[in-house]
Amino acid sequence: MGGWQVEQMPAGLEVRLVGADATQAERVANSLDSMFAAENVLAPVLNVVIVAELARGASGKAPLIVARRPTK
Repeated sequence: MGGWQVEQMPAGLEVRLVGADATQAERVANSLDSMFAAENVLAPVLNVVIVAELARGASGKAPLIVARRPTK
């Protein structure tokens, strides 16, 4: 894998993987589900996707974690 990014979405979390294949994406999804279960936390909806590049901010940097705040 070439990189990763997690974004808080209205319906859960989107995990973006660069340079991954479908098997690696499935492993990431299973690992995250297991991690939440081990902590007795209700897992959010997880959407693991393979992308060509990560989303970048205004500075040109690709943050690892992107939190979206709801608009009022």
